[in-house]
This record gives sequence, C-alpha cells and structure tokens, in this order.
Amino acid sequence: MKPSIVKRSVATVVASVMLTTSILPMAASAEEATAQEIPQQDTMQQIIQAIDKLPAPSAVNVINEQAINEAQQQVAMLTEEQRLALPNYAKLQALITTLATVKVIDSIAKLPAVSLTNTTEILQVEAAYNALADKQAVKNVVKLQEALTQLTTMQKPITAFEQSLAKFTDATITKEVLFKLEESYNALNETQRQYVDYNQLKHWAELLEQNHKALITAIAALPKPEQITVAHRAQIEQLLTSFHALSLEQQQAIPNAFTLLEADAALEVVEKSLNTTAKQVQMKIAVLPTTLDSKDRELIIQVRALYEQLTTRQKHAVSNYQRLVEAERALLIQGDAVMTLIAEIAKLPALTKLSIKEQALVEQLKNNYNALSAAQKVEVTNAAILLAAEQKMQALMDADKKDKIKPINDAIDKIIQKSQLTLADESKIADIRTALSGLTNEQLSQVKNLDKFKKLEEQMVSTKTKIRKIIADIAALPAVEKITVKDDATVQAIRKSLGGLSTVQREDIWNYTKLVAIEDAIHMLKMTPQAQYVFQAIEKLPVVGQIRLVDESQVLAVQSEYEQLALGERIMITNYQKLLEAGKQIITLKQQQAPKGFEHAFTTSKGISSLKEIAETHTLYLTTSALKTIDIALAPEFIAAVKAHNYEQVSITTATGVVIDVPLAVFRSQLRKTSTLLITKKETVVANRPAVMIELSERTQSGKVEPLNLANKAIKIRVPLAVFQTFNQNGALLMVKEDGFVPVMHRVVNDVVEIQLQANGHYIYSTEWVSFRDVAQHPDALAVEKLATRHIIKGVTPATFAPNKKITRAQFGAMIARALHLTAHEQTVYEDVKGQWYERDIQALYEAGITKSTGDYQPNALLTRQHAAVFMARVLAYTGQQIEAKQSSSYIDQQAIGKDYVAAVALLKELNIMGGRPDNTFGPQENLTRIQMAKILYRTMLEAKLL
Repeated sequence: MKPSIVKRSVATVVASVMLTTSILPMAASAEEATAQEIPQQDTMQQIIQAIDKLPAPSAVNVINEQAINEAQQQVAMLTEEQRLALPNYAKLQALITTLATVKVIDSIAKLPAVSLTNTTEILQVEAAYNALADKQAVKNVVKLQEALTQLTTMQKPITAFEQSLAKFTDATITKEVLFKLEESYNALNETQRQYVDYNQLKHWAELLEQNHKALITAIAALPKPEQITVAHRAQIEQLLTSFHALSLEQQQAIPNAFTLLEADAALEVVEKSLNTTAKQVQMKIAVLPTTLDSKDRELIIQVRALYEQLTTRQKHAVSNYQRLVEAERALLIQGDAVMTLIAEIAKLPALTKLSIKEQALVEQLKNNYNALSAAQKVEVTNAAILLAAEQKMQALMDADKKDKIKPINDAIDKIIQKSQLTLADESKIADIRTALSGLTNEQLSQVKNLDKFKKLEEQMVSTKTKIRKIIADIAALPAVEKITVKDDATVQAIRKSLGGLSTVQREDIWNYTKLVAIEDAIHMLKMTPQAQYVFQAIEKLPVVGQIRLVDESQVLAVQSEYEQLALGERIMITNYQKLLEAGKQIITLKQQQAPKGFEHAFTTSKGISSLKEIAETHTLYLTTSALKTIDIALAPEFIAAVKAHNYEQVSITTATGVVIDVPLAVFRSQLRKTSTLLITKKETVVANRPAVMIELSERTQSGKVEPLNLANKAIKIRVPLAVFQTFNQNGALLMVKEDGFVPVMHRVVNDVVEIQLQANGHYIYSTEWVSFRDVAQHPDALAVEKLATRHIIKGVTPATFAPNKKITRAQFGAMIARALHLTAHEQTVYEDVKGQWYERDIQALYEAGITKSTGDYQPNALLTRQHAAVFMARVLAYTGQQIEAKQSSSYIDQQAIGKDYVAAVALLKELNIMGGRPDNTFGPQENLTRIQMAKILYRTMLEAKLL
C-alpha cells in the first residue's frame, strides 16, 4: 500500500533535518570512547584554525556550507571535554545556527507554486524551519505558511482515504468494506488518485476472490471422515481458522462448509483415542536426570521429538512440559561457552598479521579460556592457536617499548624548523615535553636539540601571552550593537598590537571577526544616516558570484540612493566596489540572455530588465523591474536593431502589469536616426483618484525633448484594473484635461483596460454610475446610462436627460468625437464652426473621415435619421470593421432615402443598430431624438467592440 504524501516524506525529511540542522553530537559513551582513537593536541589546533578561518556568523552564506560541515565533522570526533576546551567552539555553534537559518530563508524563497508533486520539498523546508533556534530571523516565513495551508487543503481527501485504508489488512478485509473504500477512491480527483494506492484495492478484491475459491478447493480435497487421522490435524485447523475469519455472509457462500465441520468432528474422535500417548511422554519427562551432561543430549532430543508428535489437545495434557524446557536450556548453556570461544579464536588474524591493536582481544579470549572447567577446556579444539597468539602479542609489546627516542627527535626537528610559532604548536610542544618526562636519564642523553627545544618552550610562552592578551582585549570590547565612537582609540590600539604578529599568528585570534565588525561599526557611526543606509544596503546585496537577475531591482535601488549622496558621504562607502561589481554582473547576465543584436541594450539604453523575442508573433518583449514609475530610454542603437529585425512591435511590460505595445511604424517614421525614444509611465493620484500617466517623447542628439504625435499610431496600452484600485468592469477610462475629463475609447477584458493611445497624458478610471430619472423606465435606459457613465453623452441637468428632445449635428458630432477619443491636429475646415465649443470635435471628425462635407457643416441643423445612419457606418469603418451590407433595406419609403445614404441605412438595419418604424418605413428626413441617438451610438460601439 502506498503511504500518504506526508508519511512518504517523513523519513527523508527527518534525515535531511538531522544532517543540516544538528549542532554537534553528544559526548561519546564510555564504550565508544574506548573504541575511538582520541584526537591529539595537534588535531585540536587544526580544528581551531579551521574554525577561525570561517567568516563571522553575520557574514555567513551558503557558499561557506562545505567548510562549516567539515569543521563540524572534525569537532564531532572530539570528546565532550575536548570540545569545551575549544576557544572558538561558540563561534562554530553560531555559524551552524546561522547557516541553517540562511538555508531555510533561501529554500522558502525558491519554493515553487504549491502542488501535490512538490509536497516533499515543502515539508523538508518546514522541517528545517521548525528545527531552527531563531525562527524570527526568517522574514519570509509567511510564504512557507501559505504553502503549507494550501498543501494541507489539497491533502485532506487523500489523508482521509489512506486512514480508512490503514484500518484493514488482508485478514480483516470484507466485501462490504471494499465496496465503501472504492466509493471513497472514486470521489478523489485525477491528481489526488495519483497519490493513493489503488493497487491495494485491486489486491484485496483479488485476494477475497482467491481466498473464497481456495477455501472451497481445500475443503473439497479433505479425505472422507472415516479416513481422517492425526496427520490431518494441521490441515483441518488451518481451514477452520480461515473459515471462522470470514463474515457471516462469506461463510454462507461456502457451498461445502458442512464437509469441513464433518472432518473436524472426525479428527476429535481420533484424538480422544490418543490420550495414552500423551501420558507416555509425561512419564519420560519425569525420569529425566536432575544433573545433566553431554551424554544426556540424545535422550532429551528423543523426548522432544515425541512431544512434538502430539496434537494440541494432547500437549495441554502433558503437565510437566516445563521440566523438559529447563533441561534443554541447561544443556544449551553448557555447550555455548565452549562453542563461542572456539568461534572467537577462529576469528583471530594469522600470526603474521597480528598487531598490537589486538592486545585487548587476545587477553579477553585468554580470560574466557581460563574460566572454563577442565572438561570444557578439553573440548576447545583450537586452544593451541590462542596460545601462539598470546606469545606473539608479548613479543610485539616488548619491541614497542624499545624505541621511544626516534619519534621524539623527529618531532623536535620538525618544530624547530618553523620560523614563527602559533598556538597550534602549543599542543605539539606539550606532547614532546610529556614524552620527555617519561624517559630515563640515559634516554634523555640520546635526545638531539634539547637546548633548542627549551628555548622554543620559552618563545611559545611569550607568543601565547601576546596572543591571549589581544584575544582578551577584543573580548573586553562592547558588543557590536553597543559600540560608540569613544571606543575608537581602544580599537586602534588593538589593531596596533596586531601589527606585531605575523600573518600566520593572526589566525590564532579566534575573535578577530569581532574586531573587524566593531571597526565597521565605528566606521558606520562616523557616517551620516543616508551614507549608513547605503553602506548597509550594499552589504545586504548577494556576493557577485551569486547575483541573479531577480536582484536587479535591489541593485538599482541602491545605485539610486548612492547617487543622491554628497561627495564627502560617498568617500565613506568603502564597499562601493561591491555595488559596482553587482551592477556589472546584472548587465552581463542580461547580455547573455538578450536576443542577437541587442547585447548593447543594457549599456546604451536605460530601464530595461530583460529582452525576449517571440518569432511567432514577430514581437520583441521588454520588461522593466521598476514599479509605479518607469523611465525607459531606448537608444539609437536599440531603435536601429528593432528596425533591422523588422519586429511588428516592441511590447513593454512593467512590474505592476501595465503593458505598452509600440508598433514598428513609430520606430520607422516618428524618430530621427540619432534620437532616443523616451517612454514614461507613472502611477499617481489625480483629483483623489488613482491615475496613470503615459508619455512617449523623442530626445534628439542635442538633448531637446519633444512629445510624440500619437494620433492614429496604433500604440496599445493595457492597464490592469488593480492599478486603478478597482475591479468594476462597468467604469469609464477618462483622460485628464485642464477643464475636466475627456472619455477615452477603450474596452475591459479580463479585468484589464485596453486602449489605443492617442495622446500623452494622465488617465483615470471612473466607476461612478450615471443615471437619469426621466429615462429610468425607458427600454433604452441602459444605453443612456452606459454612455453617460463614460462621459460620451451628458444630461440637460444632472438628474434629467430629455430623451425626446431633438439633437443637432454639432451635438451628435461632439458625442462621436468623445466616444472615439478623436483629437484634431489641423486648422478647422468648416467656417460655420469656428470659435464654437464644438469646433475641435467637428474638425477631428473631418480628419477621421467621419464627416466629409466640403461646404459648411451646418452645426445647428437638427440631425436627420439618414445622416445619423451614415455617421454610424463611417464610425464602423473607422474602427476597422469589415462589413458588407445589402444595397437596399426594403423599407416602404426606400425611394425617399438619399442615394448617398442607402448603403448606410441597409448596413445599420442588417446589424440591428438602427431599424425602421412598425409600419416598415424608415423616415429618412425625420429628426433624431436624444434617446434614439443614445441607442444607435451604444449599439454601434458594441458592434465595434468599444464597450
């Protein structure tokens, strides 16, 4: 059966946590201490040096993991007393704790989207986090908690199913239970089923069927009742056990169950006749000797054989059975000592391979041999081998005692060759002195360089005193967080003392990292708050070798802060080189991933986080890591590369999801060869409403900045509603003008506002729904309210619309211009609109081709129905709708429709935008009312996908 997702990962998780988060092992037991070789003093010093070379806990990261693990493994070989004697033991503990925390933070940051497939990974991170001593240092723990919550929700049905599955075994499963388990399995979804063991259900189904058939077959194979003997007892008992384990329903399904019951009854009859045999066994046990030796072995074996031939009922009748067991045990004990010793002697190495290491083993075997009785010693067939091993061991020990002088001479020669003594040499000198103290006067006379060694001892005392004083002085300094500028003189004095030590000797200053940290702290105290912030921010950056593209925003933010510092403050930023290297690494990473021909983009252009080309869409995708404000400058080299690749567009995506699509035409026709394209997006607030400012401009080679003419340039903008702090899809996008707001042609798709940018400026999204009481019950009220909410049409008062009032050509033209967000760029062509409020709107209609009259516009003339139809047909054409209509609309008054309007009337009828009257007349010369205007404009915008 498959274990649950959680259970399946437990072993792995626990093992992982024990390896990565354990601090140091407990002290070895007495037995382990005896078996291990205790590390010598030189090993202790090597460990101290290895720990001192490690960085301070505050500077540790994952690249130090191997070195820390190696130091931890070395310390694990020490005894508890030796570990406590390490002067930098606390540092290693702090490093291990900090490394565990850093690894957990990194693991949480790298967690993938939650799914059942990465359960083990998430649980491993959770286990590592739970094992931490300082959980508060994990600032991103919320991400882990959210992942665990999601995972628990996903696992609940699986856990419930597996708990149900675990309640049953092959012996307890029934058909009823199996049916319910299959129902539970079918209730799981496809993904969940992958994590449960359906094979167990199949196995049980097959097992039930097999057991049923096997039991029937086995019963059928039983002999007839008159043929039953004691030999059939085990067979019948097994079948009875299987039968009684069935449910009542299953027992009733066994067709030959009565045959089994008959066989059991016949067996009972046979066994009653065998009681005399049980009494015979009991008598043989009663006459067993009180004191046993090896000659009684055969007798006991015979009695045991007779007993085993009895049936279960007969065995219960043997009341002195325990006496047989005790006799067997006594005989076994007598034989074990001899046999064990023979086996152990056989394991000894050959005499030629015997070494001093086996001394304790040989002595123990000799003691075991001496503990035997005389009769038992005779049975030890390989005692001669033990005697030979004992003699060889004595010879080895004698040889070992003869030469103690050479190792001492070698050790003295090695240490006097060193130019500088370190604390690591202290234990070596002490070992030599200990060895010397064990020599006789005659042996001492054979030691070379003894006088030089005595001078080294004096030098070691002096070096040790100097190093210990510096360590003590550093230890006496306040903690880093409590340091002040007043401590500067003391710190400088310690630094001066360090100058008297060699580089090798300085490595013995185990708390040297504290001195460096304090020097950094004093350096920080001398800084301004702004300089301190920049210094600390640089320190928090990953080391150059670990910089990734996701760190770009952090690096850019620090660079910006640094550039705002005064010259005197910048001098204090002693780690500025790290910031420079980080910036270079970001650029290198970008260049490696950039499309061919755009490697220069990250050095000549500004504001680019990444570039990617999609051949299928002929698009270059540009992302920027900036959030609410972005300033992108696309250099002439970038623009030339876009043209050379002939991309259809450059799509720019900001960190907040705003997308700006700039078509190739802008790069080809709007910009000079030596100009830079500037794109600015700023999320701000206008009139207490969230707003987005979009601006595209050209910076010439001389530095002059000119806004681009964006009209009809097909620049598309997509802004998530979330940027406007709303999810209301029935709002209106408005452009901010000095005298108010202007509606912008747009649509909302999947909570994203899509517009075709016509001008630079600020844009807001209004969710204020506009309604009028005099159209509230009208069938076309929705059309009026939608257009009014978008600021395309207005009421005659804030509360009334005057639906039946006639509309002029000027009013209708202004509504269309607002609906399409049209902007005039040329001088007015119509003399009769100059100087009027609608002048620029009517000129915009003319430039868009929606009005084509070459004479006067007649703005105050009431709008006729056929004029309204042709206006709407031109709006559809302007928005790119490719629709062919019939040339006739089959109205009764078809002949009254002007020839220039026939096609437009037919088109609007076919699209159900504008129809005739109930009597199938169109009334081409009738004037349009305001409610009719709203209806046809609303339907036209729907057809053009502008709503």
